[in-house]
Amino acid sequence: MKSSELSFYIETLGCPKNVVDSRTMRSNLLQNGFLLADEPDKADVILINTCSFVKEAQENTIETIFDALKIKNKKKKYRKVGVVGCFAQQFPDAVKSEIPEVDFVMGTGRFHEIAHVLSEQFSIELAPNRHGDAIAQSRGENAPPYAYFRIAQGCSRKCAFCIIPTIRGSLVNYTLDDMRRQYDQEMAQRTDASPLREAIFVSQDTISTPIDDLRKFVEFFHALDHIRWIRLHYLFPDKRVFEVISLMKQYPKIVPYLDIPFQHVSPKILRAMNRPDDVGLFSEIIGRALEANPEVEIRTAFIIGFPTETDADVECIARFLQDFPIHKCAFFRYSHEVGTPAEKNFADDVPDEVKVERINYLREVHLKARADLRAKWIGKKTQLMLDEINPKEIIARRPQDSPDIDEVVYIYRNPEKKDEYKPGDIVEAVLETAMEYDWSGEILT
Repeated sequence: MKSSELSFYIETLGCPKNVVDSRTMRSNLLQNGFLLADEPDKADVILINTCSFVKEAQENTIETIFDALKIKNKKKKYRKVGVVGCFAQQFPDAVKSEIPEVDFVMGTGRFHEIAHVLSEQFSIELAPNRHGDAIAQSRGENAPPYAYFRIAQGCSRKCAFCIIPTIRGSLVNYTLDDMRRQYDQEMAQRTDASPLREAIFVSQDTISTPIDDLRKFVEFFHALDHIRWIRLHYLFPDKRVFEVISLMKQYPKIVPYLDIPFQHVSPKILRAMNRPDDVGLFSEIIGRALEANPEVEIRTAFIIGFPTETDADVECIARFLQDFPIHKCAFFRYSHEVGTPAEKNFADDVPDEVKVERINYLREVHLKARADLRAKWIGKKTQLMLDEINPKEIIARRPQDSPDIDEVVYIYRNPEKKDEYKPGDIVEAVLETAMEYDWSGEILT
């Protein structure tokens, strides 16, 4: 059987880093003759790019695998289901033994040669496309105005709760050529109707990319006229963040947004997590960022229920949220992951119901604390990027909001008034209402 007779569909789970890996697989499959299916039940090969970061992600992965197997069992002459990525890397033997209906398992190291993996596994004859033909097939009208670009792979830190170094390996920094290759792959999937306006840098540990390399990546995208915003995700809280803040001042396309997971602010818990425990540095980072740009907004995350955590440790987070302007905050329930240092060295001694209670408490503290921060935006003019244009409303974002995880601005669309807005347009608007998480606003004409 030839690849040109087979279609594929990729289901991507987890974080934006997986989105980049799925784009790599898609590009490789198209270049080697496979056809793109727009729905899983139309595909001959269903690839599930999995996540394994926490227990909830693993449960979602397993549920998605069984959904794909239901499709496989429908009447069709040829259909294969492949489990790839982080979950497959961490639990390959378990997938093979516990879910034997899965046709193949592939970890995190061969995304760029997935076509050859399928060829080896199922005796598929590859029928490579001419580059132009692959590009033509891959282009879509509905690509969002943003895209993710991986600047490094893996992580060399030893955070006690994290399995990522085991799954992804030690840190490997990417080169400018790697970034250009990702950019070419992304642009190959776009038409004039789906322009790229925002480049988002992702990795497991962005701050460990040498600052000179990070500057080259920024300069590459900064020089592209069609790129209006550049966003950096996943900064680690050490003094190298100050170098990133300096970049933000030098390159105006870098948005006023600092994504820096602190994970906790109790020194005792941070030491147990094998994380930096200088909470004074955390406050200095926030202060320096606001000094560089008073409109910068901070996104962080906390892991709640780490072994030995007490109510007093939780109160450290509560006071931090009350004392410092934390605009966006995610709370994750600690998950005792097999193979992590924490799993080997601690008992999972905080009951799940206590973890949930603490998360609910901290979420209320955060919502109350950030209400004043959001109130300052009401009636204020701001730039918005238009992400979606629907018949009755437009969904947009401020520079301070990252797609998929942060708040959006809903703009009512008057059906009697003709407009020609397109996804990717950047407009001036005013924010009218602050909802619990999102906004409503109006475009100024």
